[in-house]
Amino acid sequence: MRVKLATQIVSRSVADGLEFYSARGTDGLQNVKGTVLFTKKFNDLFDALNRNHPKEGITNGSKDLRVLASFLHGLNMWEKEAASGKIARASFLTDQTAEGLRVTVLSTLELSRYLLKSCGFKYVLKRKFNQDVLERFFGIIRHVGGQNEHPSMPTFLQLYNMLSFYSLMKPPKFGNCELQGSQERCALTLTDLKLAFQEAGAQTTKLQELKQKLDGLVSAEVECEDVFDHVYEVLGTSDCIVYYLAGFMCRKLLRNTVCLVCREGLVEESEVHKQPEGALVLCKTRGGLLHPKRHIFHFLQAAEAHFHRHEADKNVYELTVESVLEEQKFSFPCPNHKEEIMATLLHGYVAMRMRQFCKQRLLQMKNKAQQLRKLAKLT
Repeated sequence: MRVKLATQIVSRSVADGLEFYSARGTDGLQNVKGTVLFTKKFNDLFDALNRNHPKEGITNGSKDLRVLASFLHGLNMWEKEAASGKIARASFLTDQTAEGLRVTVLSTLELSRYLLKSCGFKYVLKRKFNQDVLERFFGIIRHVGGQNEHPSMPTFLQLYNMLSFYSLMKPPKFGNCELQGSQERCALTLTDLKLAFQEAGAQTTKLQELKQKLDGLVSAEVECEDVFDHVYEVLGTSDCIVYYLAGFMCRKLLRNTVCLVCREGLVEESEVHKQPEGALVLCKTRGGLLHPKRHIFHFLQAAEAHFHRHEADKNVYELTVESVLEEQKFSFPCPNHKEEIMATLLHGYVAMRMRQFCKQRLLQMKNKAQQLRKLAKLT
């Protein structure tokens, strides 16, 4: 089991997803407030225990100390209610899990306070409180020992002396610990070779061709001050995702866009909480996500529909772009940069969806191959 992946089950993203689908009446998610609260508490606990950067370090009176103290108090109250019979015993953690959590949180609190107050530490990185070094060391010993996973004392000393002199073995690739330091990187990778022999400016050529095709097709009839003052019907999940991706594409464009008209034509500055397609952005944002303009959303929504139609074809990029240009009408307020902005949006969105589609298809193929290997062992 990989702990890094297992802990994602109780992450803030899962809590936001539960609230998002519960608001849309998904079966089995009608009453998820308790699960959401439980997930967020454990998410805050894991965040407090995984500080690895000096700017996030724990200091006197920091929020993480309060989070740990609050979690410890909640765990004790939860156990008391289970012991008194107010809640079922099955609704509480096992004795080993509860005791392990209590020891972890309490020891982390006491050690942090000791280092900050008695030892004069400016900050404490709690991610360093682990036994990864020991796990890596014994993992190397087991690795070099071959099939002998339980070496005797003479064998262990022999392996240790050999590794001390040669240091030929690397730490295990998978496990409950992480590698430290920078990993060795090849001077020349296969990707570098492919890029070296690739036609120069292939991506730029595609983008220039798309700009030429858009020349004259984009109108400048959109008013940037449009405000949507009524509630639309609840949209599907895919529309919310396209809206989220549209905001991501607009953020990338804003980095290199100086024209004020273009910047105003990309993102919404007014209140947009009434737009149902922005529900996912409102659910995920911590203050930095952007809301795209309505015409940008509709433009990429059409691109998503055409991409979904041609996703299994060989020339998916060309077919998607041609379909969008033939069947859709688009508009942008800036007459000087409208072709460039819309071409960059369309090109970037289709390229991003192609990468996502290939990654998802590769994951499906890996899962299928893994299942076939399991079946082959049974026969």
